[in-house]
Amino acid sequence: MNLVENIIGMIADIVGDDRLVKNRDDNYIVSPENTEEVQKIIQLANQHKLQLFTSTCDDNFHWLHNITSGGVIIDFSKMKNILNIDRISRAVTIEPGITFIDLQNELKKHGLRAMNPIGLSAETSVLNCYVERAPLLSAPKPLLANGWQCILTMEVILPNGEILKTGASSLIGTKKPYYWPFGGGPDLSRLFTASQGTLGVVTKVTIKVKAIPESRKIFLLPYNNIEEFVSIIYKIQRIEIREECLVANRFNLSLLLGDDSLELGRLKDELPEWTLILCLAGPEEKIKYQELDLRDTGIDIKNQLLNAETITNIFLDEFLLPKRISKLLKYKAVCRKVSFYTTLDKISDLNNNMLNIIRKNNYPENELGIFITPIELGRSCFVEYYIFANNYDDKNLKKLYLELYELLVNFGANIDRPYGNIANIVYSKNPVLLNFLKLVKDQLDPNNIMNPGRLLTRGD
Repeated sequence: MNLVENIIGMIADIVGDDRLVKNRDDNYIVSPENTEEVQKIIQLANQHKLQLFTSTCDDNFHWLHNITSGGVIIDFSKMKNILNIDRISRAVTIEPGITFIDLQNELKKHGLRAMNPIGLSAETSVLNCYVERAPLLSAPKPLLANGWQCILTMEVILPNGEILKTGASSLIGTKKPYYWPFGGGPDLSRLFTASQGTLGVVTKVTIKVKAIPESRKIFLLPYNNIEEFVSIIYKIQRIEIREECLVANRFNLSLLLGDDSLELGRLKDELPEWTLILCLAGPEEKIKYQELDLRDTGIDIKNQLLNAETITNIFLDEFLLPKRISKLLKYKAVCRKVSFYTTLDKISDLNNNMLNIIRKNNYPENELGIFITPIELGRSCFVEYYIFANNYDDKNLKKLYLELYELLVNFGANIDRPYGNIANIVYSKNPVLLNFLKLVKDQLDPNNIMNPGRLLTRGD
């Protein structure tokens, strides 16, 4: 028996033979059920310098470095406990196997809801989504519209096997160890967000949730060009009244709404170039005066789309639990996302430049999906382009993907979650930051066992 087989045997002793399987790439997949098992696996891996791999919520939408043969993949799907729901503090503590379906269904019993991400399905791990800093459709407050901003405390297993708790959970004797995101000293939770599992494994997280509103109302506002809806978004954000605000181009909205190819074709003919979907929430009286505020700013809030009532009902459901997004993501065998932050006033120029690259690469414009969401009262916005292919190894799509990201970096857009080769593009512009990240990696993971070949590795 060689060294790797001996280590695998010791992992089997930790979790049992039934929770350790070998995949077709000669990698083992281990499925721990609790923090103690995860800690023992990491301690063992660090002792023997065995490579460990975990996934992020957006892995399927980017080309990543291949997992090294002989490594071990940690699957958290069996860690599905909701450990605490505090309705008064509006906080919930969860493990990594809890999905948005699991959490929203349980929170509903308590009159609460979690904030859903943009462009991710209801089957996504909530912990994974928030730790990876995914942007959210709504927030506990208008100025908090990012996954990490909803995190109160974390439990992290470091590469040496030690358990680190962040925020108030790090304070001994605290009755409610989740009520405050800051402990003594720096905010360590931020160190682990968007690190793609290279600095440790998050096994518990306490996040903010909010009350389910008494009433909700959807408005569908059609526009022919970007300049039109940007001016409207500025007006909406300044009066601080929206619950969710999403702009979809014709193709993405068609994919969300269409149930078959015939309906998809019809929708692409009927829908406007851009649709702003606005949701107001609260007591009915509050929604009425919010409507008046919108009209006072000169916004025409009359639903002008065909089948507006049907579309409205779809989004009332989708904003609570994003189920239809799965159809969009599965339009073809491969979906790739080009995601970034910018300011609203730059979207039009950026879009024109991106379209030039798309045309140069002969990608069909009528199969380009786009979502745009204002962040922090319109101070910035999150933009996501969706490109599709029938083959994972489509060289033309890979080339287009990289060229679009190169344009974004050169244009000054912010790519805050660089995956795979995109990290090389982003960090080539900031060698000081790259060297600092490598320093952090070397200190926390000197044996380089956590997700080697990902974002923060020595060879990048």
